[in-house]
Amino acid sequence: MKRSDLPLETQRWYRFCDMPAAWQKASKRFQAKLRRANLRNLLSKYDLGRMVTRLVKMEGTNGPTAADEMARYTGVPGGVRALRYMKSFSEQYSKDFIIEQASKPMANGSFLTYEHFVELMAIRSLKTRKEFLARVRDEGLSVAKIAREIRRMQAEDKARRSREGGKARRE
Repeated sequence: MKRSDLPLETQRWYRFCDMPAAWQKASKRFQAKLRRANLRNLLSKYDLGRMVTRLVKMEGTNGPTAADEMARYTGVPGGVRALRYMKSFSEQYSKDFIIEQASKPMANGSFLTYEHFVELMAIRSLKTRKEFLARVRDEGLSVAKIAREIRRMQAEDKARRSREGGKARRE
């Protein structure tokens, strides 16, 4: 059996074992720094999302348009759309869940990013989202692959519903 036919985690292990000791040590430090940087980014976006949620609910603000005003004032990259995604991100995932998921590498060695979580939000069913998240981890799926797969799943679901007379699937 070729190494390329092995599961991703096993391939990574062989790559690590093939490295000189100094590279192994450096790669561990490198991956720890990547993990911390990614986690800081995720938690910053989570905290900003929580702030937007509070701002929208705050008396004396313009409610739903408060995010628009904040985006214009701060010049946040991505504008109001980015703030709305951060708000949804902080509402759909708990901080503990984000820390848990972002602290361990996927099978390919990379970490779940904010963009991974945003794409996964398109899956409404929590059960299906959890199952798909396991697949993302096991296969080390990129954000682009996640988006394509979700679009495919949604198209299949829409076709199935139209064959069944428009009944929504319950989960």
